[in-house]
Amino acid sequence: MRTLYQFPISHYCEKTRWHLDHKGLDFQVDNLFPGLHRLKSKRLADIVTLPILKDGEQVIGDSTQIALYLEQTYAQAPLLPEDAAQRAEVLALEAYFDRLGVHVRRWL
Repeated sequence: MRTLYQFPISHYCEKTRWHLDHKGLDFQVDNLFPGLHRLKSKRLADIVTLPILKDGEQVIGDSTQIALYLEQTYAQAPLLPEDAAQRAEVLALEAYFDRLGVHVRRWL
């Protein structure tokens, strides 16, 4: 069973939920309390951020790393192009919007 450790209102976590849903993968959610989440995230993935996906024995932290893992491990319903140049462009856009999301959240 897959478990997604998350904050319900995080756009990074939402991106991972959408990816899992798009691929039709079952998962359960473990909502963590901000601040205290660091105790669990550090133990699980040696990071202090969320989301973290536990897929069997695999533990992946960071929404981008989770996306890359899902694309590599579960071929159905791909979201990333196979062409290397196109994939690099998509990942650059994804990184840009991740950085932009921090500022949008702060503004709101």
